[in-house]
Amino acid sequence: MVVVEIGNLYTTVVGLKDTVAIFNLENALSVDTPGASFSASYRAGMWDGKTKFARKSKGGIKFPTGLLTNAMKSLKMRGIKYELVDIRTEMEVTVPSEIKLADPKLGHITLRDYQQEAVEKSLKATRGVVNVATNGGKTEIACGIMKIVRNSLGEGQRIVFFTHSKEIFKQSVKRLEKRLGQKVGVIGNGKWEEEQITVVMIPTITQYLKEPKQPKKTKKMTDYDKALKNYQTRIRNGETDLKEEAKQVRLEFAEYKAEQLEKAMEKHKMTKKFLKSVVCFIADECHHASSDTWYKLFMELDNAYFRFGLTGTVDEDQPINLMRLFGSTGRITKKVSNAFLIEHGYSAKPTINMISYKAPSIVSSYDVARYDGIICNEHRNHAFLHYIQEERKQGNQCLIIVNETEHGDIVGKMLSDSKIDHKFTHGDRADKFREKVLEDFSEGKIHTLIATSVLDEGVDISNIDAIFLMSGGKSMRMALQRIGRGLRKKDDGRGVNIYDGLDYHNDYLADHTMERYNVYKEEQFEIKKVGVK
Repeated sequence: MVVVEIGNLYTTVVGLKDTVAIFNLENALSVDTPGASFSASYRAGMWDGKTKFARKSKGGIKFPTGLLTNAMKSLKMRGIKYELVDIRTEMEVTVPSEIKLADPKLGHITLRDYQQEAVEKSLKATRGVVNVATNGGKTEIACGIMKIVRNSLGEGQRIVFFTHSKEIFKQSVKRLEKRLGQKVGVIGNGKWEEEQITVVMIPTITQYLKEPKQPKKTKKMTDYDKALKNYQTRIRNGETDLKEEAKQVRLEFAEYKAEQLEKAMEKHKMTKKFLKSVVCFIADECHHASSDTWYKLFMELDNAYFRFGLTGTVDEDQPINLMRLFGSTGRITKKVSNAFLIEHGYSAKPTINMISYKAPSIVSSYDVARYDGIICNEHRNHAFLHYIQEERKQGNQCLIIVNETEHGDIVGKMLSDSKIDHKFTHGDRADKFREKVLEDFSEGKIHTLIATSVLDEGVDISNIDAIFLMSGGKSMRMALQRIGRGLRKKDDGRGVNIYDGLDYHNDYLADHTMERYNVYKEEQFEIKKVGVK
């Protein structure tokens, strides 16, 4: 009898001798690697061009536990009988029929039916992806999970909420404390404060995860290095009386580096200890788990019995990313679409206005086409400006999305020339500036905001009347995330106007236009073609 041992991180198939079954299993847990045909090893027949998620070990065939469903299907197809043996340390939880979260004004709120179902299904599965469209209340679902799990925590055990940007990090701390009614720890943005429930910035924790071999370079180390080189030059030029002085500086430099390395090692040990205490993690915007950094971090959490990801979009067109995501968390436990949220009155109904405009044809590489056809395209920019002016005449609040700061500067000048007050926020702005702009825009103090990708994910802004997608591009996830910024339900029930461009003046841009159009169509948004004179 084949035994399938299920662990928190990895599952191992023990006792499988059937060579065909082994081949099928490994194949089921691998995907084609993009661009493999260009590899010399592939062309030489030394590599099959696949990225493999199963590997042979002393115990058997090992793979990420989140891919267990794939493995079981493979074994069943071959007719292999197996026994599932769960070797994890179980955490028992009890989910009430109604989950209530704290609210400073109302006293409490009760999770919506689909949110309750998401919590129940996720905790029953112990792992998985909650795939809920923007404005579906992913954070409330996360808080529901945390509220239930915290009742089963033992001494020194923790729940972690992972995020990756400063905007989402700060917003998440406030939201979790509000909904859970308790102090939440923070690791990130210069702070390391551990609590029972802790919000963690992934860039912060990952920089300490790898054992340091040498200290991180500092300005003081650069100054020491320059000083020693100066001594060497002067000694070579005959100033031999400086040898003892140089020796002393060299000793000081060595001591300083040793101190810095010791501090880095202490931080590394503290990080490892903290990660060992995590028995439940929730990763916000978990589609980033496809990245090597996120994936490696999640596969370090060997004591995490509960493993969940939150995302508005799961891109199934990228199989390697999908395998990493599902491998480190699990398969989708609950899916809620934009159409569902709109139909049931939770989200505002968007109208997609595809702007038709005339522009000279561009025959060139994609990079040139993007620069000349999107960023610096006067015809396109002025077509968008026309509708920005129309929305502002009606007193509507406008969000303008660009990808490049140069594009934002160009749009900003056009707005200034048109006497439209505005602000421009992007990643190079100071944290305080970005926080103040988002706060003022959310409160309606700023009526027109230009923003880059800093607003793509998780940032909670309500009352937007019109969104201008001047950025172009083809990303399904990015398009939906950006539209999601305007789907917060308004008090008067009005929907949101979305403006996009019909970029037919270049083959690359035309293809991207059609990909965005198909996304809108699949989401069942209302689509209109509009033009400018």
